[in-house]
Amino acid sequence: METFEELDISMENAERGCRWSHYHGAMPCPTDRTSSEESRFPAHVIVTYDATLPSGVRALTCRLDDAYRDGTVLENPPADAPVLLRTAASRYGILHVKMGEFVTPDAPPAWFVHVAEPAATPPATNLVAFVSDRFPPGTVIDNRHFATLGIRSDGQAAAIRWYPRGGLVHQVFVAPHWRGRQLASHIIYAAEAFHLANGWPGWLHADGRLTELGQKLMARTRHPQRFAPLTEVMPPMD
Repeated sequence: METFEELDISMENAERGCRWSHYHGAMPCPTDRTSSEESRFPAHVIVTYDATLPSGVRALTCRLDDAYRDGTVLENPPADAPVLLRTAASRYGILHVKMGEFVTPDAPPAWFVHVAEPAATPPATNLVAFVSDRFPPGTVIDNRHFATLGIRSDGQAAAIRWYPRGGLVHQVFVAPHWRGRQLASHIIYAAEAFHLANGWPGWLHADGRLTELGQKLMARTRHPQRFAPLTEVMPPMD
């Protein structure tokens, strides 16, 4: 991963974190806790788009309902389908992401910085999580805004990198002192929300290349349909 002028997301940091080569992310990092409650919720995600926000992205609501094909877009979703997440306008940045109460209940109150990599091959994009009271939890700001804040980039709590042309996840980093707090799951859901709100094609997902940790992740995921069958075992990053 490149080093950016305003916000440093370095490969050195990524290698110290939870990293799997290409995996879908709407599921917990192996250091996250999973509970029997998760199995009570459907696996398929349905999305309803609302208005275009002043920042140019879309307000939307994602719900869970196995009566529909995963990724179905509905104008009138079932009222009783559990809400996975919502996006809305933010007075502080690009948008605000709100998770359902059951999604990542142990996650710290994080806000996020978007860092684009349009010159990468293939083009990539990132969200970086910070845990502080600088912004309301769920706020997403852009990298230029972050550069004005005087916050050190090495204070990041987590980061995710993926390819917006289809949603393939490349890597996830969680700072060691934040592991086991569902922060990996939390930032992955935030990335999914950001991906959809931008109208980018596809959903966050994994191909068949996984480390051993990634395989454990696949075995316990809420969304197994987002994993391709295992084709290659990748070496661990740390």
